[in-house]
Amino acid sequence: MLFRWIDLRQCQAEVHLPESESAMKSSMLTVNEVADRLNVAPSTVYGLLSQGRLKCYRIGLGRGTIRVSEDELARFLAATVSDPSEHETEQPQEPRQSLKHIKMPRHA
Repeated sequence: MLFRWIDLRQCQAEVHLPESESAMKSSMLTVNEVADRLNVAPSTVYGLLSQGRLKCYRIGLGRGTIRVSEDELARFLAATVSDPSEHETEQPQEPRQSLKHIKMPRHA
């Protein structure tokens, strides 16, 4: 079996990013950094990523290292803003189905 040695310095291609992507490159966040900013657990960030609600970049070999851009995090936050009128206080409703084996007190 013959092995051929490859000089990796010859294999690396230089990538030129457009200016907008170049600026984005410096503002990439790790999963832990995103979790810190959102004040949630990293597992929540992974869940948002797997659902596609938060977009990411995978950089590297295999599955890659996950990075989220500042712009994407801002987009996600803007999409999750709720309207206060949507959260009007609602009166609790009576149970729809009467469960015969559970005795529930009735409130007047």
